[in-house]
Amino acid sequence: MLRTAVPREDHDLEHEGRPLPWPPVMRSPVMRPPVMRPPVMRPVPPPPRARSGGAPAASRTAAQRRAGGLSLWLAVYIVLNIGDLITTNLGLHSGLREGNPLMRALLGQFGFGSLIGYKLLVVAAVLVGIHMLSRRYARLATITLIICNVLVGLAVLLNIVQYVAL
Repeated sequence: MLRTAVPREDHDLEHEGRPLPWPPVMRSPVMRPPVMRPPVMRPVPPPPRARSGGAPAASRTAAQRRAGGLSLWLAVYIVLNIGDLITTNLGLHSGLREGNPLMRALLGQFGFGSLIGYKLLVVAAVLVGIHMLSRRYARLATITLIICNVLVGLAVLLNIVQYVAL
């Protein structure tokens, strides 16, 4: 089937002396893409200098506060483990027996030095683990250390209660 051209009106053929395009083209205003400018880079101001008495609490960063809190909990953990050693030794000398079956076997075979070695090994492992954890998850490291402190603190408390009950 052949198509025949449809006659157009005279005013369709020319526009201000120029022929109009066929099919008619819809012209829209020119849309330009938005101008992308690089961000303004401003230098970060240095932290305020510490006075002779140390940095004021308000100028300390959150990371410094977390590190200080973690150091405090590490010190508490070490003190609680020393307290566990002391109260366990007092309890053993007063006739109580070790509740941990592994430690009971080590104490029976190697003496109190094995308990000290075991405690040093456990404390070192926890300190290394907390240090590795704190590099990426400081809050989780602090929570983990608090849980360890609660557990060791309960062991010390149990030793004291059993010793007093004698």
